[in-house]
Amino acid sequence: CSSLNGNCQSLVQHSIIPIPSSVKSAPGQLRLSEIQQIIIPTKNPELKKLAELMKKELRLSAKITESRSPKFGNTKSIVLNTPYTERHPDMYTLNVSKTGILIFAQESKGLFFGFQTLKQLAELTNFETVGFYVIEDQSTFSYRGMHLDVSRHFFSVEFVKQYIDLL
Repeated sequence: CSSLNGNCQSLVQHSIIPIPSSVKSAPGQLRLSEIQQIIIPTKNPELKKLAELMKKELRLSAKITESRSPKFGNTKSIVLNTPYTERHPDMYTLNVSKTGILIFAQESKGLFFGFQTLKQLAELTNFETVGFYVIEDQSTFSYRGMHLDVSRHFFSVEFVKQYIDLL
């Protein structure tokens, strides 16, 4: 981004699909290898499944911890929380800072969309670092679609089952 004369925000905004409604950047980066735990609300099997997916997809060695009030502690963490009230159910906020990554939304669906944005940011650096950002977004439409083209690309049965689970 430094070779683009500070136009990093625009580059990141257009690297994420769909383009988020708000992207704010700050100098600095968080190394994903420093993440030691993923903190989720207690007794939420849906978020536990999401945390396990995050751990796998982001190539983390972090442990998954349940808490009544998920928040940052002494270690760098990813915190998933649902404190929003009376907002769009798909809306999420993704905040990457030196203490870790915070994704919050009204529902788990919003947290999943926030994770997809985080994954796209991590892909920009081959899952090594993520820049410091505050990204807010919500679905423009009330539906989202997925397409799996098995006539041109061959996928394993395990992948197709995982794909259906994600739908």
